[in-house]
Amino acid sequence: MRELKLKVRYPKRFKVTTDSNHSEAISPNRLDRQFKVAQPNQVWATDITYVWTLQ
Repeated sequence: MRELKLKVRYPKRFKVTTDSNHSEAISPNRLDRQFKVAQPNQVWATDITYVWTLQ
């Protein structure tokens, strides 16, 4: 490893980024998993996906 100048990469520790104990208002669940709509652009949804990249 030294000859090839390789280094060990340890996984990052899990870091909690969500604060569930807050006094802010929570938005109502208006969609309630009813994804079928009569016309386009009536309902929008999203997904948060993390893609790990090397720097």
